Amino acid sequence: MHGHRRSRRRWRQRGVRLDTVTLGGVTWDLYVTTATWGPEPWQYLAYFPHTVVPSPATLDLRQFLDHLKARGSITGHEWLASEVVKKSGVSERTVQTAPI
Repeated sequence: MHGHRRSRRRWRQRGVRLDTVTLGGVTWDLYVTTATWGPEPWQYLAYFPHTVVPSPATLDLRQFLDHLKARGSITGHEWLASEVVKKSGVSERTVQTAPI
């Protein structure tokens, strides 16, 4: 989950910090911003870890979704989307969506 912009040395958060929570043993800040791309504005939520998370990492997505539902940020009727971009000379895109 992200909502950031790459600076020279580290990621920079965008939006307003809503909450701090520990999930999976890692402390995260939750940010929200209004996304203005697409047919109408919508809320973009992003979790930022306080420390470096090893890569690859195994994270329980349900913990994040339950946190968002508990704080009223989502109802549980939304759709989850992910996009993977691979660069190996040629860019590929894979977009997946699923109900929460």
